[in-house]
Amino acid sequence: MSTLNPSKDLKDKVSCLIKKLETAENDQLLVNVLSEMFNDETLEGSSIAKSLFYFTEKYINFLSFDVANHIIQNVERRDHFDDVTLLLKLRLSELFFSQNRYELALGSLHSLKLDLSSNNLAHWKFKVILQKCKLNFLLNNSSEAYHVLQTQARPLKKWLVDKQSIVQYNFLEAKSLYAVGKYLEAANLCLPLLTEENITEEQRLFVLECATACSVLASVGERKKSLLSVLYKLGQCRSTILFKLLERMYLDQLITFEERSYFLEFKKIQLATLLAEEWQTALTRAILEHNLCTISKFCSQVRISWLGVTLGITSEKAEELTATMVINKQIKGCIDQANDVIIFVSLDEKNCSENSSIDMKHDLLNKIIGKIEERHPKWFQLKTQNFDCSLNF
Repeated sequence: MSTLNPSKDLKDKVSCLIKKLETAENDQLLVNVLSEMFNDETLEGSSIAKSLFYFTEKYINFLSFDVANHIIQNVERRDHFDDVTLLLKLRLSELFFSQNRYELALGSLHSLKLDLSSNNLAHWKFKVILQKCKLNFLLNNSSEAYHVLQTQARPLKKWLVDKQSIVQYNFLEAKSLYAVGKYLEAANLCLPLLTEENITEEQRLFVLECATACSVLASVGERKKSLLSVLYKLGQCRSTILFKLLERMYLDQLITFEERSYFLEFKKIQLATLLAEEWQTALTRAILEHNLCTISKFCSQVRISWLGVTLGITSEKAEELTATMVINKQIKGCIDQANDVIIFVSLDEKNCSENSSIDMKHDLLNKIIGKIEERHPKWFQLKTQNFDCSLNF
């Protein structure tokens, strides 16, 4: 912020006005002093901007709506007052938020232009961005919250030294990643937060539920398997709503129609970042993938029609799901459409196939050694006299 060097009289006048502000006993007196300050033509904006910023920053949590609004109306679009405007619009947003007027709270921040390339006021800019994210979540606009975090908060993160702000950023990023379907990335942020001191108990409970939900909703694969293992062994998870599903998946057990119907009821799952329809779509996909993967581990061959009935979908969709998971290397197998069957290759069968290949190589090696012994018996006896050459693999 650029400042001039006013004369001693101007400095004294500004100091006197700031002192009046600090000692004002009610909002009306505050407004009167502020009006006096802004109407004094001998005071240029640069003369009072720094002092007014100091006052605003010091008393921001005590300023009422009327006082904050009065200052904004007088300083907005004037030179030297961008920093003051930022603080006061954040204060207005917080006041609207406390009254559950979320659209007005978000609207208070819309016109703010934040310089993300400078570390000046990085702490306050960051608070503005986190406030935007929080409000977007409350207004069911998760994609916008994710966009704000990625494009505005991330560039500022490198300048933060306040651990509380960093933790709140990680919390909101985990929440936004979960909301846009990046479940494994969200879980990676959730796990460290479970032992973090700088979050509320309400946030900790959400993080626990979110980590459990991420492990359930993530696509089948090794990373999901590792995540399920970590959470299954974590005692805190046993109290979560989705632990029964997590347990089924970890133990490779089929999830029944009754269990699926129960958990598809969104009202029972208090994760406000997903709408009911999104939750049902994501959970249905996860359960179908899990059940198909489980079947592939215990069945070598199944009829497509039987698979459809077992999964609770049509034969065509069962075949399509199988093909997709085979292509994505989530399961191993092939589809025999002529005979209406799906042939699965389990891990054990794969190992048996590899062992058979090794046995064939060992047999070939034994035959080669036998031929050498037959053609060069003396040389062979000399070279093998100190060890047993009967290769019984």
